[in-house]
Amino acid sequence: MPRLRFSVLLALLCIASLAASPAAAQTNKPVLPAPSFGAFALPANVYVLMQGRKDLADFVVLIDKAGLEDLFANPRLTVTVFAPNNAALGKLPPSVAARINADKAALQNFVKYHVLSGSLTPASAFKGHRIMPFTANNEMLDCNGSGAVVEIGGAKILAPDLRARNGMVHIVDGPLVPRSLMPPPSPQKAPAAPAAAPAVTPPPAKTAASAKHSFTIFGHTFSW
Repeated sequence: MPRLRFSVLLALLCIASLAASPAAAQTNKPVLPAPSFGAFALPANVYVLMQGRKDLADFVVLIDKAGLEDLFANPRLTVTVFAPNNAALGKLPPSVAARINADKAALQNFVKYHVLSGSLTPASAFKGHRIMPFTANNEMLDCNGSGAVVEIGGAKILAPDLRARNGMVHIVDGPLVPRSLMPPPSPQKAPAAPAAAPAVTPPPAKTAASAKHSFTIFGHTFSW
């Protein structure tokens, strides 16, 4: 009987030791979630980045209409994009808007003027400088950071340094219009010729018979 009690006690001790083992204890520890880096992942390209922003919807429409998606989505091409928001595109001169709407080549020219190809340029790089880089349409763009605010082609940067895997986007508050699309200056009117002076009719010449001579002495006038 004492031997039976000893065996039962030994079995209970074995069960208790298994419950206290590290493997069993480990199952009682709180499980921490695996680290996720999704929040820090960059968009695949600047085209995807702009597609995800409602304030750039109109510019994306122009890119699609121009057939230039590859310029912005190419993983082998680094680009810096000055993207006008929807309100900025509403500032287009009517003549320019009508032209890019009717002419695909003009539209491509307009869209490319917003892109620095082969460049990853943060907004801070323009501060304190005035440079004229060539854009993707081979025209120079005035980037002026010499003042208090950086201006790109006369437009101000609203949201700088939006990163994607193949480049960077700066949202600007105005459209960038290349010189090749600017309407020609209206011809200046020649100044109007001054009005001719009225003709002066000379008084009729006096005849010898009507001619008179006079002089005054001490208040008396003498004529003949």
